[in-house]
Amino acid sequence: MDELPPALNRRIGRIAARFSGRFGFYAKDLRHREEVAFDGDSRYPAASTIKLFVLRELFRRADAGELDLLLDTIEMTAHDLVKGSGVLRDLTPGLRLKLGDLATLMITVSDNTAANPLIDHLATRAINRGMERAGYRDTHLRGPFFRSRGVRRSHTTPQDLGRFMAGLAGGREISKEASRAMLDILYREHYDHIVGRRIPYDPEAPTRPRWRIASKSGSIRGVRNDVAYVVGPGCRYVVALMSEGCADERFNDDNEGALALAEVAREIHEWFTRAR
Repeated sequence: MDELPPALNRRIGRIAARFSGRFGFYAKDLRHREEVAFDGDSRYPAASTIKLFVLRELFRRADAGELDLLLDTIEMTAHDLVKGSGVLRDLTPGLRLKLGDLATLMITVSDNTAANPLIDHLATRAINRGMERAGYRDTHLRGPFFRSRGVRRSHTTPQDLGRFMAGLAGGREISKEASRAMLDILYREHYDHIVGRRIPYDPEAPTRPRWRIASKSGSIRGVRNDVAYVVGPGCRYVVALMSEGCADERFNDDNEGALALAEVAREIHEWFTRAR
């Protein structure tokens, strides 16, 4: 699986040689069934990409009729407010939100304060059990964000993330309806500084090729990740990129890890969109 075509291997190798940390990826062309990977089955810190599997368990239960995303609500308390990305931490405790709205905030702006009540409601053990039963055996949720005192982190692999996204694209995650609903949320993610950074897209020029991206990124100190389903003219593919050990600890769009993975994503994009 990790054997890349020589031309792509040379390009990826040059990026890896310049990068201060390590990275891996898994990608699959959904039309031609071609798979490419580089350290794709190694575990990396998941950061916020683990929220995809919280989303999966939520929709699994909704699909089974165990909860209602539009009617069931959770009241936000002071205990729920945690640091990191999102907007709810800046609002007054006591706000009551629907499960579906919490899920949307958890994905679109990676809101940790929205994610934690969902994790509490679903239970960490149950989320992990659901992942294992679905075949994501190299993925593990440590628990709610910014509450654990230990050094262990949630982890996953590029392959598990890519397989999950391919399942959504094919309507195989939970059900066709659930897959479509989850993808709809992922299309609205606000952050596009890795996979979406180098893809030729110009909303001001509608006659040019247009690309749609459903994605979930994640970042903690030294770590940058992104997984996406990319749809455009004559091409559909999934790509999952993960990294760790980056010497650049800045939290901005020009972080070394984000730039390196964006270059990898561009190489993969060009490989899958090449003339066949």
